[in-house]
Formats: sequence, C-alpha cells, structure tokens
Amino acid sequence: MTLLHRASEKRSLPRHIDELNLARLGLISMQSRVGAGSTSWKDEYGEGDERMSVKCIGTPQYLVPFGLDNDIIGILCLFAAQGFPATNAVTGTANHFLRASGLDTSGRYHRNLHGSLMRLSHTNSHIERGWHDGKRYRTVIFRHLHEIMFDTGQSGGTIDQDSMITVVLPPIIAESLRRGFLKPLSSGILGELTQPTARALYRLLDGHRHTLDAPSERLQEFKVGLLEWGRKARILNLSPDKIRRVLDPAHDELLRAHYLASVTYHGRGQNQSVHYRKECGRKAQGFNPGMDSPRLPQGRPC
Repeated sequence: MTLLHRASEKRSLPRHIDELNLARLGLISMQSRVGAGSTSWKDEYGEGDERMSVKCIGTPQYLVPFGLDNDIIGILCLFAAQGFPATNAVTGTANHFLRASGLDTSGRYHRNLHGSLMRLSHTNSHIERGWHDGKRYRTVIFRHLHEIMFDTGQSGGTIDQDSMITVVLPPIIAESLRRGFLKPLSSGILGELTQPTARALYRLLDGHRHTLDAPSERLQEFKVGLLEWGRKARILNLSPDKIRRVLDPAHDELLRAHYLASVTYHGRGQNQSVHYRKECGRKAQGFNPGMDSPRLPQGRPC
C-alpha cells in the first residue's frame, strides 16, 4: 500500500477543527503501514470512574484505517464551511477534498484519497460507554463515513482530478459538530508536519489536552503509561520498543514545530511512561464558520 505524504514544501492549509470524541478516542491507527492481516483491533480502559471499550472492525480488502487516513479530517472542516448541512453531506471536487486535508493534488494523491475514503466507509467503530455528548457517555456504532458517492471517467475507474465527490457523515458525528463539541487544530503546526504519523499524534495529543467536562480548558502537561499510550495511538504491536520506534519520529517533528517543549520517558520495559510538556507561545488557529454556527472553545492559547 502506497501512502500519501505531504509535499516537501510548506503548503497553505485551511483552518482545521476536530470533533472532540474522535480526537480523544484515536479510532485511526497512527502507524504509517499495517500488515495484510490487520482487519480489527479492540481496547478496553478506564477514564475517571468510567469503563469503556473501543473496537474497530475493518475488512480483508481495505484493512483498518491507518496513517494518512487521519488527514481526511479535512472533511469535518468542509462540513463546517458548508454550514453544517442538515443532510450531513459534504460535496466537492477531489482536489477540494485534498486541499482541505492539506494534501497535494497530483495523480497518486487521487488514488490514495480513494483508498482512504473506502477504508473509512467500510470500517465499523464500536464505542461502548465511551462517546461523550457533553453530559453523559453513550454507546455508539458507526462508520466514519456513512455514505460516499463519486464519478469516474471510465467504468471501474477510481477518483481522478475531475471527480465530484459527496460524502455523508454519520449522524453521531454530524450532531456532535452541530452542538459545538469540537476543538480547533493549528493549521500552522499541521503545515509543518511532514509525516502522517506526526499529524496523527498531534491530533491525539491535542485531544487529550482538552477535558470532556470543560473542553475550553487545556492541559499544559500530560503523562501516560507507554503501553496505554501505544493502545490509544492504535499501534498494533505493543512491545515497548516498537511503540517507541513509532512515536519517536513523530515526537521529533512535534518538537521541531514547537508544539511540544519536551518529551521524556520514565521507567523501563512495560512500566515505562511518557511525559509531554506543551510549548507556549503558539496559538491554535480555530475555525470560525459563521455567526450562526457553534462557537469553538476559546480557552488559553497554549
């Protein structure tokens, strides 16, 4: 499987948002590749007094979502920019979708956009007692994309530069965005991250800086057990060395982008933990879709 990579030069990105549950739950593996048999994963853990389980069920043809599939978060930005339509549908050209995700518009990117859309529309996510609606935890089962439609130049073809694409978000995601249960992502930071793994870790880390009870508040430091963090990043091989090999290049990019001030490991083996400290001075760039749309959490800039 050939993965998309952002072009080497810095690109002008749209302002980004993220749905807070999606950011925290990490339903897409941050790994840049997954094995041919990677069709499912399951996790169970506690958060406060709550116990929750998360399960991902993919298909043998498309596998579980991974790597660059995280970048298709640009669809959420288009949904907001198009006024949170009641149909839950987002429509645009292939290049429109790629640019909203900060990706290049060459031919191979169209082919890989096709792969990402197929994975996200064929994979079921099961969240038991773990989807927060702002007041209570809910059990939900959904696909990232409820429905997709696109045209091609020839029978059996894939997405090309002339394709017009419509994707329909599942009601659970669309309703959460309409209620304003979302957070800004810094387009400036995203534009400096060259690898899908770094952008996925940024999204996961930034989601965990916001508490569900007070989304506008942002943590400056975050400490977590290495194995637990590997599970939340959906790293499929949970040996400590493997987790660190996946995380460390992403850490380096986030440090260079001045999103993180420091990353330190403590302990040894399976008892290791990782401690993140946020760098102040870089303000997250929010998305302001209009006066009648839900307001983004403001909070402290760092």
